[in-house]
Amino acid sequence: MVINYNKTFLNLIKGYGIPEDLLFEVEIPEDILKRLNDNISITAKGICLASYDNLYLSKDSEYQAFIEDQENHFHINEFDDDKHALLIGIKTMLLFAKRFEHEQIRQVRFWLSFQNKEMGKAHAKANGLHEKGDNYYVSDRLSFYRTIEIKTIPEMFEDSFTAILIIDI
Repeated sequence: MVINYNKTFLNLIKGYGIPEDLLFEVEIPEDILKRLNDNISITAKGICLASYDNLYLSKDSEYQAFIEDQENHFHINEFDDDKHALLIGIKTMLLFAKRFEHEQIRQVRFWLSFQNKEMGKAHAKANGLHEKGDNYYVSDRLSFYRTIEIKTIPEMFEDSFTAILIIDI
């Protein structure tokens, strides 16, 4: 298991007092537990959870990973605050990666992108999108897909308004 994250993620976990080794306990919501316990389906169309099998084949093999990413993504819906949402997201990705690894499923990337309210507002301001009275919310995206090779975090995410955690197995 190879864990990478961008500077924004590191700064965010430090700010929240989350250990850099990502070893902590958090209760996982029921809807996420259902996903964690779902059967893993591996077919010619790709890899996904059995209950969410909406994959289709692409003629372009590189595009197939994009299809898997799109179909396998989900969000944290039950959380108390920004930090709690991030804790659930991190733990969920780690638990998925450990499960896939235990089942000897390799060449899979687990991807968490996370933006708290303040990051969303800063992003909007930096791009001239903020207007007085705008509300900002937690934005998260958890996904997984097969990879041909292990890659690092794309440069476009290195100094961004989004915290990125990537786990490759």
